[in-house]
Amino acid sequence: MEYTRKNRVGDAGEYYFAYHVTQELRWPCRLLDVDLGIDAQIEVLDEQQRVTGKFVLAQVKTTSNGARSVSIKKKHFEYWGAIKEPVILVFVDLDSQDVFYKAMTKSYIDAALNKLIGDSLSIKFDSSDTLDLSSGSALRKLSLVDPINIYIKKYKEIEISLDKLDNIINCRSNDCACDCLCELKSRDDFELGLVESIVDDIRKIRDKIYEIEKHVFKHQDIHDEIKPLDKEVKKRYALAQIKVEDLVKITDAAEQPYGIEYTIGELELDEL
Repeated sequence: MEYTRKNRVGDAGEYYFAYHVTQELRWPCRLLDVDLGIDAQIEVLDEQQRVTGKFVLAQVKTTSNGARSVSIKKKHFEYWGAIKEPVILVFVDLDSQDVFYKAMTKSYIDAALNKLIGDSLSIKFDSSDTLDLSSGSALRKLSLVDPINIYIKKYKEIEISLDKLDNIINCRSNDCACDCLCELKSRDDFELGLVESIVDDIRKIRDKIYEIEKHVFKHQDIHDEIKPLDKEVKKRYALAQIKVEDLVKITDAAEQPYGIEYTIGELELDEL
């Protein structure tokens, strides 16, 4: 069996990539024995070179002829898109010893599949794709894509809950025909259970916001990414909280001996 030039170049590219990551980023890099579209696993470290428990997977392509492009088949894009952990496509030039990479994010893969003519697509690399010490920040962010998306989804769920609550405490009709804040203002026989339900709903929303912050503050990179959404949700919550407290006050719903359980100011968000 012959050890062909193609085999030699491919192996040399993978070995050099692992060396390059260890030397430049100073991160652990493990070459994988079984190649099914993934050649290596990079362990992501924080800025103090401590483990984060996050990984980036890499598919390594190699050249020794000065080329700056590689042809990628449709099945590889589809495979990378199905993997939970983030993937980078690495391009190693053995002659110049340059290493480049592109992040195979969902948006990149979707765009690539849309550009496909036939069964493959040519991916070009340039100096902006260089993998070096400065790439650490981008790779850390890439390794957090999945948890960031999870928290974005949680915030979207809170926004839906706020929309539902807003529809209850704000009458949007000129002819009010259901229980809402404007109707309660003009009735003496309001439904106490409705007010209690509204208070319980906003308590649940507040608890969900606290639950997210309790976990997110442990990882500043995640917090930085979702900070704008966090700020917007808190702003919306604060407006709803004021209206709910007005509702309790207007209806005397917390008056004893048969009032609901409620303490003035309990719905305000505290800074963690």
